Amino acid sequence: METKTKTIGDITMHYREGTSDLSAIEEVIGRRSYERKYFKILPGETWVDLGGNIGAFTVLASSIGASVRCYEPDPVSIEMIKMNLIQNGLTAEVNQSGVVGGLEGVGYLSISKTKKYWRNSLIKDWGGGFVKVPLVRFDDVVSESDCVKMDIEGSEMEILEKMQVFPQKLVVEWSFDIDDNIDRYRAAVERLRQNYSNVKADKIAEHHHVWQKSWFPPAKIIYAWK
Repeated sequence: METKTKTIGDITMHYREGTSDLSAIEEVIGRRSYERKYFKILPGETWVDLGGNIGAFTVLASSIGASVRCYEPDPVSIEMIKMNLIQNGLTAEVNQSGVVGGLEGVGYLSISKTKKYWRNSLIKDWGGGFVKVPLVRFDDVVSESDCVKMDIEGSEMEILEKMQVFPQKLVVEWSFDIDDNIDRYRAAVERLRQNYSNVKADKIAEHHHVWQKSWFPPAKIIYAWK
């Protein structure tokens, strides 16, 4: 696989030119997009990275001193994750499977039609064909002592609605271009409030019930911690 490299601080990442890999690296490692003043990755924590992509979050958390278990259904991205861990002299548990809120088994991962925006999904058809992948249940691979980052292109919705295991920390990217139902988002946030001492999630004006295509980016990040 032909790649280029990008170095940010002490971390060097391989990426595929002409894809969204580079922007993912700059967001996750350069701008620390999953962290806030009140929500940090800490040494000694155990993080579960759901939706590993090319490994930016897994590499970042490992470099900080966290233990990481990574789940990514796309076999090509799995190779990128392994390459980037080796590049940085880091280790993590890497699993080639999708994580869902429902039944484990086998699913079909839709591959993005355009490589410029490397988005694959178990929920939405992106037009580039399908890959058969193993599925595991969230409640079976996460414990309440874990911390979880979740960016899984629509699968997060069912997980937040059904999960009975509530990890110590949870950061989730909710994709409105997968499901534009704002009330579903509100209900998921309310369920988190019932199970966490702290939840930070952007409010959307009450008169809005459907996400508008003109609103960008079509996503919200939710933070929850005990």
